[in-house]
Formats: sequence, C-alpha cells, structure tokens
Amino acid sequence: MEFFKPTIQKVITRSFGKSYVKKLQFLLREYPNFRFVDIFRAVDTWATQKRHFSQIRSEHRENLHQLLHLNPQYPMYIRPSSNMSWAVDEGVEQHYPQDTMWFCAVAEDATTADILIRVRFFSPWSKMWLEIAHPDLGVASRVADELMDSANKHSIYRGKTLAVHYESDQKDEYGDVDTIRELNIMFRRYDAVSHTDLIIDEESLSVIRRNILDLFDKREVLRDFGVPARRGVIFHGPPGTGKSYTCRFICGQTTGITKIIATGLALQQINSIFLVARLFQPSLIILEDVDLVFASRDINLYSSVMGDLFDHLDGLRAQEDICVILTTNALDRVEEAIKDRPGRISQSIYFAPPNEELRHLYLERYLRDYDLRHVNMDTLIDLSEGATQAFLKEWVIRSVQFALERILDPVHPLPLSEEDFKHAMDEMRRSGKGATARILGFGT
Repeated sequence: MEFFKPTIQKVITRSFGKSYVKKLQFLLREYPNFRFVDIFRAVDTWATQKRHFSQIRSEHRENLHQLLHLNPQYPMYIRPSSNMSWAVDEGVEQHYPQDTMWFCAVAEDATTADILIRVRFFSPWSKMWLEIAHPDLGVASRVADELMDSANKHSIYRGKTLAVHYESDQKDEYGDVDTIRELNIMFRRYDAVSHTDLIIDEESLSVIRRNILDLFDKREVLRDFGVPARRGVIFHGPPGTGKSYTCRFICGQTTGITKIIATGLALQQINSIFLVARLFQPSLIILEDVDLVFASRDINLYSSVMGDLFDHLDGLRAQEDICVILTTNALDRVEEAIKDRPGRISQSIYFAPPNEELRHLYLERYLRDYDLRHVNMDTLIDLSEGATQAFLKEWVIRSVQFALERILDPVHPLPLSEEDFKHAMDEMRRSGKGATARILGFGT
C-alpha cells in the first residue's frame, strides 16, 4: 500500500532522531560534472571508515534542505537511483549511482550517526552537488574541505593524459537551449614516441629538454635555487613539420605529470583548462592551433577568452608546477600581446621543413621495413628538398602503392624502386605549386 512506502524524510529522521533533524544546517557546493567520480570515491572512502555507517541511494531533484522541509502532505518516497557510466581511464568505464546519501558519525564520542553527506549528479543539467547536513556549519565546511583534498589527491585524472572537449549548446526548433554542453575531459593514450622516433635537430631538442622536460624532472632542485617551474613555450612553423608529434613525445617523457590537451572549441574554455591544471599539478597544458582563437585583436572574435588567457599566463605563481605549450601554423596571426609580451612566453621554437640530414633520417625510419637495393637514397634526398615530415611519410606510402601495382606477387620485404618514388612524387605534385604545394607540405 502507498501509505506504508518509506519516505526519505522518515529514513533521515530514523537515522538521526526527530530532535536532531531540527538542528541540522545544510551546506551545498556545486562542482563541474567531471569531478563526480573523484568526489563520490572520496566520500565513500571517508564515510565507510567512520562509525555508525549506513548508505541509501534514492534519486531526487530536490536538495537536502528541500527534502526535509517539504510539506508533509507531499512525501518523497524512496526511489532507487539510476546508474551512470563514467570513464575512469582510457578504455575503462565504471557505473556509479547518480544520487547517494551516507550517514555516519564524525564525532569520536558519537553514539549514533551525526552527519549526512550526499553526492548528486543531475544529467539533464550536467551538474553535480556535494551536500552536507550537520548542526554546525563549521564542522560541515571542514568535512567538505577534507573530502575535496582527498578527491584532488587521489583523482582519476592525476598524472594522466587528458583531452579537453567542448560542444556548444544544442537548441530546439524554437531557439531555446535543449541540451547544455559543458567541458568534457577524456582520457587519451598515445603510442610512445621514443628519442629514436623523434627526428629533430639537436639544438631544438636541447631547448625542449631544458625548458620543458627538466622543469618537471628537476623541479625540486630548480626551485631550491630560485628557478620557477612555470614556463610558457610556443611551437610555430609550417603544417606537417612535427609540432604535434613533438608534443606526443613530450607527453610520453613526462611520466606522473598531468597532461591537458585542448584544441578547437575547447580553447574557449581556458578558465576550465587552467582549473584542471591547478587541481592536478604538476601539469602540462598543450593548446594547439592557438591562432584559431587567439588571433590578432583586429580580427579576433574571442577577445574575452583571450583576456582570460592573459590573466592565467600572468597569474602563474612561481611555486606552481604548470608549463604551457602553445602551437601554431601561423605565428603572424597570433595576438602580439601573447607572442611579444615578455614573461608570458619565455621560449619560442621554430619547426622548419627538415634539412638534408633530417630528411635522410626520416626516410630511413619510414623505409626500414622495405627492400631498397634498387633505390639510391641520395636521389630521394634530392627529390624531397623542401618537403615536410608529413609529406615524406605520405610519399613513402604512395610509393609503396605504386610498387604493389607493379609487382603481381608481392613478397616481404617489398622491393621498391626509384621509379616508384618518382611516380609518387609526380602524382602528389601534379596539381601545381603555391597553395596546392603548401596543402601537401611541399615547398612551404
């Protein structure tokens, strides 16, 4: 019968006692949706270690204060909480209830439960809340701070490589916001890029090591001698010259460091990006193709976002372990207040199309699994003058295709000829020069 169904009010009253419920004060804190798993885990670990522990999962849109002070004529019956799948690592998901309450004793001498903690996620709004009920708001606040310290320390994001993704609001046919899109954090796992895989001139590699890798590897020693760990570095150069690949190499070398990668629309959420970096530092922020959002003021549609970036770059404190890498294919488009303001960017690294020596190394790496007895490497080096790394890679792939068309019964390792490379070069450059060549990464 409906009359005998348990209500959430009766469960709370039974756990605390009617007189104690009247004394309760309510603390409510809202957090970004990506913090849900961290906070849920922190609360669950903390509460289960306390005395007089019990738990209930009952889903309600109302906050604790509203649940306990609603008109008794409209009781809130227990409604089992729905579960939601959350990514907790690359390719790993776990299910968590969207609405959970924990009853336990925070006082050592408590003879019954004396605090109520609730973690609630409301999926239509993509919002989450931490609620604490206790007669003393000071106690509730201290518990909340303790829980957040634990959530930050043991976060599922700490030390991982993260991609930040953002989609704008979706509107219905009447122009009203139908689905709210917020910042989403996704785990990203790169294939390891070793020192031998990274083909870059020694001078640039030395600058990268000193201005990025050593800041994390030697941060304690550097700090002792007054060298701050914060640093701003900009990678610039034509498309296809290895800027993103070098970022992958850096991500693989900085183990135990939280890496945050943002591009496209996610660059507009610069405040959230730096929030994540500060929460889980030591951190490395990689902002890709910054000219798309942080272009010169006279053509910039995102001036307020650019102001946020200035504030964060200027506001990095000496003791913060945060390094920022910006990449761009068009340095001339980037706002001068970013690239020309001393203190915001402390190192600029230019990625040029590879010289003769580097082209030789690139082709050796891409061709190591093929039979080159009928290929003169010097001829390939001469043919590829002005080519970027991206062009060289595609050139090898296209040459293999020509070889497979020529050889009716292919074997391993596949024998390549100079004619295969010449045919591939002719096809790739057939449409002309200028803009077409730049698209392909040749003669940039």
